[in-house]
Amino acid sequence: MENNKYLAEIEKYRKIIDSLDLKLLAILNERIGVVDKISEIKKTNNIPVVQKERFEMMLKERVKVKGELSSEFIKDLFELIHFYTVNLQLKNREN
Repeated sequence: MENNKYLAEIEKYRKIIDSLDLKLLAILNERIGVVDKISEIKKTNNIPVVQKERFEMMLKERVKVKGELSSEFIKDLFELIHFYTVNLQLKNREN
């Protein structure tokens, strides 16, 4: 493959990745909005922020639909998301 053709093809795929990344960020932000609503319900009803059983069940379900991603990656990803959202909920409790 000619060098310019090679670079153009890479650039084409990078633009696709950029678009997918923006969609991923939009979905994560939408998810945070839902977490905020749940956080308010938990706060109003004096429900603990962390519900370990729910998280473990959700994690098992997400691993089942992992596609080509490894189970370890799925667990790491959702543990990171969970950590972030728990901290948001805890900050919400302070207000």
